[in-house]
Amino acid sequence: MNTEPRSFCLLSGGFFRGGGESILGACLLICLSLSFSVNGAAVNRSSDADLLARGKQIDAFITERLQREDVQPLRPAEETVLLRRLYLDLVGRIPTADEAGQYLTATNPGKLGRLIKDLLDSEGHVSHEFNLWADLLRVQSRMRNLPGHSYVEWIQESFRRNMPYDEFVSNLITAEGYLWDDGATGFYFRDAGMELDHMANTFQVFLGTQVVCAQCHDHPYDSWTQKQYYEQAAYIYGVKTSDPKAGRKFRELGNNKAREDIDPELKVAARRMVRPLRSRVFESRTPLKLPHDYQYDDAEPKSAVSPHPMFGDVKRSHIEDSLRHQYAAWMTDPENPRFATVVANRYWKRLMGVGLIEPVDDLKDGVEASHPELLKFLADTLVEIGFDLRKFQAILCQTETYQRATLNRELDPDAPFLFEGRPLERMRAEQMWDSVMALIVPDLDERPGTVRTDRNFELARQMQDKSLDEILAIVEKEDALEKSIRSTQNKMNQMQRRLRNLQRQKRKDQADELQDKLKDMREQIASYRAESMVSFDRERDKEQDRWNGLPGQLVRASAVQSPAPEGHFLREFGQSDRETIDASSDEASVPQALMLLNGPVMDYLKNGRAELASALKQAKTPDAKLDVLFMGFLTRKPSVEEKEWLLSEWNQHGNEAVEKIAWMLLNAREFSFIQ
Repeated sequence: MNTEPRSFCLLSGGFFRGGGESILGACLLICLSLSFSVNGAAVNRSSDADLLARGKQIDAFITERLQREDVQPLRPAEETVLLRRLYLDLVGRIPTADEAGQYLTATNPGKLGRLIKDLLDSEGHVSHEFNLWADLLRVQSRMRNLPGHSYVEWIQESFRRNMPYDEFVSNLITAEGYLWDDGATGFYFRDAGMELDHMANTFQVFLGTQVVCAQCHDHPYDSWTQKQYYEQAAYIYGVKTSDPKAGRKFRELGNNKAREDIDPELKVAARRMVRPLRSRVFESRTPLKLPHDYQYDDAEPKSAVSPHPMFGDVKRSHIEDSLRHQYAAWMTDPENPRFATVVANRYWKRLMGVGLIEPVDDLKDGVEASHPELLKFLADTLVEIGFDLRKFQAILCQTETYQRATLNRELDPDAPFLFEGRPLERMRAEQMWDSVMALIVPDLDERPGTVRTDRNFELARQMQDKSLDEILAIVEKEDALEKSIRSTQNKMNQMQRRLRNLQRQKRKDQADELQDKLKDMREQIASYRAESMVSFDRERDKEQDRWNGLPGQLVRASAVQSPAPEGHFLREFGQSDRETIDASSDEASVPQALMLLNGPVMDYLKNGRAELASALKQAKTPDAKLDVLFMGFLTRKPSVEEKEWLLSEWNQHGNEAVEKIAWMLLNAREFSFIQ
C-alpha cells in the first residue's frame, strides 16, 4: 500500500506526493509502574520522564500492530507542519507569523516539549477546550430565559484551573443553588423540565452510551431495558430548576390586585427584575414512576421506581449520600468501565483524527476497539495521572504516532485505522474563524468578548436578600435609569444619521457642533450607568481601548454568542446549533466559498490595525512581503517555485499583488486543512 505523505501544491490547486524514507518508532515494550495505591486512591507520580515513557508505550502498541499488518509508518511531519498542527489542536488557531518565527529559529533541543506545555497552559487552550465542550454540553447564551454567561464562565474557569476531569463532571452533576452562585447549575438549566432527556444526554456525553431509545421501550440494539432507564433516571428526577417558594415574597410587587400604591408600570418592571429569583437548582423528594403505558411484565404501569445504575453498583461508602452525590460518585468512579475509557477515546480522536472506537459516543456491548490493549492503557493512564487532561494531551502530542506526516489516501470506513500517519482533516468552524482572527487581532487570546450578563439577572442577584421596601426602591431607580438611557440612546441614533448627512454635504461647522452634542450625550449615558447597581462592565469597556480601530465582533469564537447568530461566519462554516450533542459539521459548502471569496474577511485583513497589515508595512521588499504572507497564512515560507511565480505576478501588478496573494492564500485548501 502507498504510505507516502500528502502535501499541498499551491500552484496546481491539488496534491503532489513527496518522497522520504519511513521511520519506524521504537517498539520496545516498557513496563510502567507510575502510580501506587494508598487505601485504594491513586497517587500521581507523573514526571516529565514518566509522561514521555507513557508516550513511548503508546508508540509501541501502534508499531506492533503496524508490523503485524505489514504496514510502514510515515516519516515524521515537517517541522512547520507539526507546529501548525499543534497550534490548531491545542489552542484552536494557527500560530501568528511572530510565534512561528520564534519557534522555527529556536535551537534548544527541548523546544517541542516546551511549546506543548506552553500551549496547554495558555488562555488559548482554555478557549479551544470550551469550544469543544460547548458542543458536547450544548451550551447556549440563553437557557430557558436565563443568561448562560455564568455557565460559560464556570466551564472556562474549570479549564483555566485545569480542574481534574472527574471533578469537573462531579461538580456538574451535584451543582445546586442560583446560577450566579454556582455556574455549574447551567448543566441543569440547559435541560430544565426535561429530566428524562437530561439523563440520556449525560450518559451519551460522559459514558459514550446512547440509551435514549430505552426511555420508551427496551433498547432494540443494546441490552438496556426501559425499567433500567427509569431506575437510572430516578437519581436526578428530583432535581428541579424552578422554585415557586423562592419568588413568593416578591409576588406582592408584581401583583396587580395588591399594593395599589405601586404604579402598574413599575409592577411590570418588578416582575421582570425579580423573575430570575425563581430559578434555582435544588433537590426535591419527587419520586419517578413508570409511564402509564408501560408494557413489560417486570413492573406495573405508573409504579414508583427505586434508583439503581444501569450497570455496576453504587459503592456502600456512598449509600448515605444524596441521590445526586451517589450518581456522581458512581459515574466518576475509576472502576466505572466506561467513564475513563470514553474521555480517553474522545481526546485520542481529537488529536489523532480517528477514535479507537467509532463512533466515540455509541459504545454498545460487544463493540471492540481497533487497538483494545492501547485503549485500556489510555484509560488506565488517565486514572493514574488523576484525570489531568492537560497531561493526557501532552502525552499524546509527544508520541511519534501524533507527529507523523499526513496520509495521502482516503480512509476506509470498513477497515480499522492503523495510525500509520495523520488523517487529513478540515478545520472546524471555530478553528477557521480563530485562525482568521489571529491574522487580524493583536493579542487575540487576551481580547474579551462582547457577550455580557443579563442586566435583570445581575439585579436579581443583588436583590435576593433585600426587604420588599428595599427591592421596590431598587426597581424604581433602575427602571428610571433604563428609560433615561433608552431615550438618550434613541436621540443619539437620530443625531448620528444627521451627522452622516452633514459630513457628506461637507457642512463642517454644523457637523462639529453635532459631534460636541453627541459627546455630551455619551457622557450623560455614562453618568446614568454609574448610578446603576449594575457595573455595565466599565472596566472591560476601558480595556477595549487596546484594540481601537478593530470592530468589536472580532474576538475568539469562545467569546461570541453561543451559538453564533444565523449568517455568522461560524454558522456558515458548520458550528453546532447547540441543540443536539456534538452537532458541528466540517463539510464544505457553496455559502462558505462565497463568504471567503466575497465576504468581509478581506476588509478586516486590510484594516490598518490588523496584525497582517502591520507586518506587511514593516516588510520593505516584495520578497520579504511574500514571506510574511506565507508565514501568516500557511506557517511556512513559499517554495522557490512559488516565489518565482508570485514575484513575476508582483512585478506585473505592483502593490495590488499583495491583496490578490492574500486572497489566494485565504482560499487555498492548505489554509483550511490540518495536515
